[in-house]
Amino acid sequence: MTQKIQLQEAFKLALSMVLFYWLALTMDWDLPKFGALAIVIISLSTTGASLNKGVMRVVGTGLGALAGFVLLSWFSQSSLGMLLATAAWLVFVGYFLQTARSGDTWFNAGFLAVAVWSSSYMKVDTAFHFATTRFLETAAGVLIFTLVSALLWPRNSGPALQQQGQAIWQDMQKLFNSYRQQLSTGAIDAETADLRTRLAGEHQQLLATLDAAYADTPTVGAKKRSWEILRIKLRAFGSAQELWRESINDCRELPLDELLPGLTVALDILTQRLKRGRMLWEDQKTDIIEDDFDDTTLLKEIHLQVDKPACNALSHFQQAALMNFVIQLQALDQNSRNLLQTLRVLANLEADNSLPAHTRPGDLYQPSFWNPERLLRAVFPAACWVVGYAFWFYVEPPMMGAAFGLMMVMAPANLFGLLIVLLLSMFITVAPVYMLLMPSLDSGFGLLALIFIYTMVFGYLGGRSPILKMGPLAMFVMMVDINNQQVYSFILLVTAG
Repeated sequence: MTQKIQLQEAFKLALSMVLFYWLALTMDWDLPKFGALAIVIISLSTTGASLNKGVMRVVGTGLGALAGFVLLSWFSQSSLGMLLATAAWLVFVGYFLQTARSGDTWFNAGFLAVAVWSSSYMKVDTAFHFATTRFLETAAGVLIFTLVSALLWPRNSGPALQQQGQAIWQDMQKLFNSYRQQLSTGAIDAETADLRTRLAGEHQQLLATLDAAYADTPTVGAKKRSWEILRIKLRAFGSAQELWRESINDCRELPLDELLPGLTVALDILTQRLKRGRMLWEDQKTDIIEDDFDDTTLLKEIHLQVDKPACNALSHFQQAALMNFVIQLQALDQNSRNLLQTLRVLANLEADNSLPAHTRPGDLYQPSFWNPERLLRAVFPAACWVVGYAFWFYVEPPMMGAAFGLMMVMAPANLFGLLIVLLLSMFITVAPVYMLLMPSLDSGFGLLALIFIYTMVFGYLGGRSPILKMGPLAMFVMMVDINNQQVYSFILLVTAG
């Protein structure tokens, strides 16, 4: 990210915060910190990514508020009932959190249900006010930032999608060449394992960027079905390639050139398909793509003929290994052809309906509905809630325990390091502003100017490291709690810490 883009993104974030706080103070909202927190969290690098995250946050907030109402209406008179019912809800949320593409929706649905309980402890009649106010202010924060992001220097996800796709194709070519080297020499590059890991990470990153591109890049959104098919075909090709690699080990001692006379030609065709796929992907930057008549040859099925006399001389185990190798290579051939054809559709070299009629945009690699291991992991947030509920001395510990538990299920993190960052942000950046600068302000203009400058500074630093934005800004909006009934008390910071 260039310095100019960092300044632009920081300005959009600061302007959104000022506009939201101006609206919240004018409307005399009780809990503007939650709308401001939503702005901080959804302030991502592209308009589509921010919009997707904002929508998921709003939907999750609404779902969590509804769950909180139901839990309170059924179990508010029973501590044990509330404990068990909330734990069951957290298990349900944690289970689907692990596989859904809208993970933030489930996270907020789980957290807000506990937050409704926390905010209404010993005063159940305030639950509706808390939940509806939080939903309103979260939605307002998301709407304001989305409008600002779309109107001022909008950044779509198209360039990022193009760049990430190029990286994937380069690594796919390297990995295939490495496996081909393993087939011919029996040796494999030391970096192959790291390359496989990097490819898996790049694939996940591409999926997230693709979801954002549907919202902010019209050319991608118009071909959503084809892009979804490409997403599945990339996964299918990777799986087929790994199965083929596993079959190589059993055939290294066999004279494959004699057993399969056309093997070298077949591997050359697979290499050419990957090369052609990379060219098609790179050419999309110019929107001027000329048809290559060689694609007709590349799209033909590879037929491998086994030399039967030579095969009959092998042992039964060797014959089985050879047949497995051929079957896996045929699967790789089919998936590479499907992948190349899908790229041609995306490059407008073929019509969308040229893809096979049986191909569905649904994710064929979606994990099965039932998985005991996922269920076991989903118990973790509920266990955090139960432990916090059993030993709590304030309403925050069980709520934050459940939040951190959900966080670990969604994206495992170093919680100790996160705690240190939050505490340092609270006492080094937030406390001086809260105790020394804010009490001296005597006008709304001065307060909004302070919010703008503070957000601008840490929004700019966030372009270098996201933690420099998330820590100071999240702690600022949550700890300072700006509203029309502003109070200043250092003990509030100490209690929260």
